[in-house]
Amino acid sequence: MPNRSSLAGRLSPIPLFIGSCLISLSGCGGHPSVTGSVKFPDGSPLTVGEVVLDNGSIMGRGSLDENGGFVIGFTRPGDGIPAGWYHVGIINASRAGMTDWLIDQKFLSPQTSGLRFKVSADRKNELLIVVTPPGPKKR
Repeated sequence: MPNRSSLAGRLSPIPLFIGSCLISLSGCGGHPSVTGSVKFPDGSPLTVGEVVLDNGSIMGRGSLDENGGFVIGFTRPGDGIPAGWYHVGIINASRAGMTDWLIDQKFLSPQTSGLRFKVSADRKNELLIVVTPPGPKKR
C-alpha cells in the first residue's frame, strides 16, 4: 500500500486547477441569466408569445408564462445569453396565427420595437417590458 504522503507529493496541482476551471465554465450554462416580464400599461400581463433578444449574430428567447414572466435561453430554455447589447422583440403574440395580434405590431420584431437591453456579466439582469395593444384595424 503506498504511503499517503508520497502519493500526495506525486499529484500535480495543475490538473486539479484545470479541472476546477472546466467545471466552473460548464456549470450553470456559462452565460448571465436574463429574467423579466411583459405587461400592458394597465399592469395586466401579456401571456402569449416569446421575448427575443437579438444582436445580429446571437439570439436568445424565452416563452411568456401566465404572469407575463420569462427566462431567456441561448441554446436551451433558461441557460442565459452572452453579455452585450441586444435589440428586443416579442414574437408569436397572437391569438390565431398571424391574424389577431395582441400587441402593437412594432413590438413583433427586435429591429422595429425600439427596445434595447444590455446584458451584464456581473449583475442580475431583469428586463421589464411595457407593450401597447394594437391600434384600430384598418379596413
